[in-house]
Amino acid sequence: MEKVVGWFVFAAMALVVCGFVYYVRYTAEQRGWFEPKATYFTYADSAEGLAIGGPVTLMGFNVGRITQIEASPPRGPGSDHNVRITFIVFGTNHYNYIWTGTSHVSFVGSFVSTERHLDISRGTGSTNHNTYINYPVEHMSLQDAEASPHFADYRLGQDFSDGVNPMAVRAWGLVKLNLTNLTKLNVTNLWVIHYDPSDFKKDAVAVWNDAGHHYEPVDETNAYCLTPDTTPALMDHINGIVGQVEKALPQVLAYTNQIAATLSNVTQISSNVNAEILRLQPILSNAEFVTANMRDTNGGLGNMLIPPALKEQLVGTLSGTRATMTNVNVTLDDVNNRLPSMLLGVDLVLSNTANITSNLNNQVVANSNMLTSISEMVVHSDQMVEGLKHHWLLRSAFKTPKTNSPAKGK
Repeated sequence: MEKVVGWFVFAAMALVVCGFVYYVRYTAEQRGWFEPKATYFTYADSAEGLAIGGPVTLMGFNVGRITQIEASPPRGPGSDHNVRITFIVFGTNHYNYIWTGTSHVSFVGSFVSTERHLDISRGTGSTNHNTYINYPVEHMSLQDAEASPHFADYRLGQDFSDGVNPMAVRAWGLVKLNLTNLTKLNVTNLWVIHYDPSDFKKDAVAVWNDAGHHYEPVDETNAYCLTPDTTPALMDHINGIVGQVEKALPQVLAYTNQIAATLSNVTQISSNVNAEILRLQPILSNAEFVTANMRDTNGGLGNMLIPPALKEQLVGTLSGTRATMTNVNVTLDDVNNRLPSMLLGVDLVLSNTANITSNLNNQVVANSNMLTSISEMVVHSDQMVEGLKHHWLLRSAFKTPKTNSPAKGK
């Protein structure tokens, strides 16, 4: 029984040890304890959302972690920023994507929390260099480099300027192939890379110096600085948008009030329109009835304008008018037929009248005393009439009518 208990305790201990070993191994892989490391730093205006141990990503992969967050010095290098952030990147295959000039650090946040992490952009461009390399570098004179037995493997560890082109002679070129150019530039000392396969180191041993344009050995004071991306973080951008929305909200509310008033007016107008439509419905019904009658091929419009009774009266009147016009035509035809004979009779009367007046004129011309005789006859006739007025028998027939005499004045 004791042996069974002993074996059980041994198995439990073995499981605990295996679990601990697995945990240590997993943690080492996650933290990159056994991976080559490269140390970087960057700056930020605020450490909000950042934490030591926070992840560092590259192209979506978790490639490192934040190791230190501290306030920048009040004066001197870095004093133009508020916070200095130091972080490490694991693995040669990771930091080989980080190049000078084009790799930057962005601060990435999330919608659900205020936490932020660092994201490094991949380097691009054919004239940029790796920030860290695994080959040792050495500063020596050009004469010593030529005398070295490894001269054939030496590569330039810096860029040289001719006063116009800052990269007239670029790093990584073989020293022996650039002796002529270096001599023209009066180069006496230079940084060289021991670029021999046997010199490759597991860890990064050289870092690029932006100010000196050369590689130098890695130490605790010369970590490479990746410039922060000037693009605002996602949460900062969202906060800015929220601020703009808050500023615009009163105007939006004013617009909504105006829209509500407009909709109220539209509702009232539509109500009035509905009432008018109800009033127009009888008219529309009548118009529909009229148009339906107008479409009748049996004289629908004429039946509306002239009722059947009036139509019959008009037909009778027109028939009578037609008969009257027929009689008038007959009468005119009869007059037309009799007119020549009537005109002939009138012509005869006029001819006789002309003959009588002609005879009378001839008698007057022939007897010049005829007018005197006629005049005397008229005078004598007048005298005879006056004599008759005074005759006693006829006096009563010519009495003067009596009139009222004018009133005498008192």
